[in-house]
Amino acid sequence: NKEVGNKHNRSIQNEIDAAHATLEDEMRKIMQGFASEYDVAQARVQDLMTELEAGREALSASMAHDVKLNELKREAEANRALYESFLAKLKETNEAALLQQSSARVIAMAQIPLSPSKPNKKLIMVLFVMLGGCVGVMLALVLEYFSRGFATPAQAEEKTGINNIGMVPEVKHARGGTLVDLAVESSGSIYTESLKRVLASLQFAEEDAPAPRSIMMTSSLPQEGKGWLIAALARVLAQSWAQSGKRVLLIDCDLRRKNIAELFGARPDHSLNDYLAGESDMAAILHRDEKSGLDMIGSEPLRGHIGPLLESQKMQALMAYAHKSYDMVFIDAPPVIGLSDTLFLARLADKTVFVIQAVKTPRHVVMNAVQILSRAHVDIAGTILSRVDFEDYKQYEFGNRAFQKKYSDYYQDLNPHGEGFGKIINFRKRA
Repeated sequence: NKEVGNKHNRSIQNEIDAAHATLEDEMRKIMQGFASEYDVAQARVQDLMTELEAGREALSASMAHDVKLNELKREAEANRALYESFLAKLKETNEAALLQQSSARVIAMAQIPLSPSKPNKKLIMVLFVMLGGCVGVMLALVLEYFSRGFATPAQAEEKTGINNIGMVPEVKHARGGTLVDLAVESSGSIYTESLKRVLASLQFAEEDAPAPRSIMMTSSLPQEGKGWLIAALARVLAQSWAQSGKRVLLIDCDLRRKNIAELFGARPDHSLNDYLAGESDMAAILHRDEKSGLDMIGSEPLRGHIGPLLESQKMQALMAYAHKSYDMVFIDAPPVIGLSDTLFLARLADKTVFVIQAVKTPRHVVMNAVQILSRAHVDIAGTILSRVDFEDYKQYEFGNRAFQKKYSDYYQDLNPHGEGFGKIINFRKRA
């Protein structure tokens, strides 16, 4: 029984294995069929995608052609409208030309005129000349009215009513030293000759009257060249009188500014201030300039009331000594405008010289200062134009280079070509 049972089990197992093998064969066949169908479907899909892409390209090309066609249509319509407009204008013009008929007829041939009927050139020229003359006169009057200062001695004499005794040029381009040094070191220059002319005018200013023994020099405003001018004049005169034994004294009475002795490069131990204060005697305050033989008395800047010092007995005693011991006394006084010192000093001097800086000092300021001096009965010997620019002055008086041509043989620093004209030394503003 046990063997029969085992045989029966083996038989069943064999049938089962055969059934499994048959089933696997069928499943394999089914799967192969599905794979074949999938490959066929995949190939069909690829073909459809290719056809779709081709359709898209065809559609895009068709749309581009439609856009170009529409653009050409619009351009053609615009050209047609423009053409129709031109055609209509042409028809209107032709019809208007046909309707116009000339209403004029030739009566006589026109002759070429020998002269213009209008405008009258001669009358216009006369009017323009008259108008130009009037404008020129008015312009000259306006320029004269608004002119700041005096450019020539004639202008100064006309406005102030005071004789001009000279003018001194403003020299430039340094050669060393100061203007005071130049006065005794360049005897043939136009600058030194201008100083000598001022001195001669002072000596012979009044006929039948003795030459003044003391000269006070003042100006309207500070820095008009008064300081270096009186120092240069005193030095030139002292040098020219050295051989004859005559003596010259320069007193710095401008007690509100720097010591004029600095122009000579001197720094004396004692000054006019010390003498007026009773701290020094007469001999201690005198200083000798070795280059010219000039004696001078310096001063130091002071503040406060200076008028009482200038009116004091000490000041009068100093001037009495100066007039007795010297043949010429120069007094450097402060400016007139805003100060009263000059009016006190004017009583101590024989004559007063009024310095005007050319062009720069306003005319009304000069006239105001002259009125102050006149009301105080100051004896004014004359005016001097200082710091004159001869390049401008020769245009006023001579024009072009006539001045150089006429005077080039007289001055060492002047030639017909204008080289070196008035260009000797820089002006020291501190003076």
